Amino acid sequence: MDKNKREELKSQRTVTGAVLGNLESFLLLRSLRELDTRIERQVKNAAEVAKYLEGNKIVKRVWHPSLESHPNFILCAKQMKSPPGILSFELDKEELVHKFLQNLKLISCATSLGAVHTTIDWRYKWDTKQDPSLVRLSIGIESSKDIIKDLDQALNILGKSVQ
Repeated sequence: MDKNKREELKSQRTVTGAVLGNLESFLLLRSLRELDTRIERQVKNAAEVAKYLEGNKIVKRVWHPSLESHPNFILCAKQMKSPPGILSFELDKEELVHKFLQNLKLISCATSLGAVHTTIDWRYKWDTKQDPSLVRLSIGIESSKDIIKDLDQALNILGKSVQ
């Protein structure tokens, strides 16, 4: 690279601030060092949560490739090292989704995915072309028992209102 181009890029970098600060660099490096551990935990948790949800009577359908009921279970098992830390599930009606989301205590509603804590997203709220009964979970690294306990208590409230 010629000297003029290098100086131009350096100047642009300085003016636009396209350089990580010391703290951001440290945090990125620290999180990369523990990435494997976080992913392993999320994958394990997601499989346990998917299995729990599939066994719940209030849940209409669970979408996670760790489940034999998933249409691409065999293909995913062949092509993936492990299933993802994200899953989706459906309830019967939009009204149930509203009530369900209101009763979660540990899991927070968010549109972003991949955090270390479990988040839930109801796409229909932002895009009405989506199925109003579908929600997706981005599983975190909390204890799977805590995640399941929160889902269970919110689903139990729905079960009482449906009967």
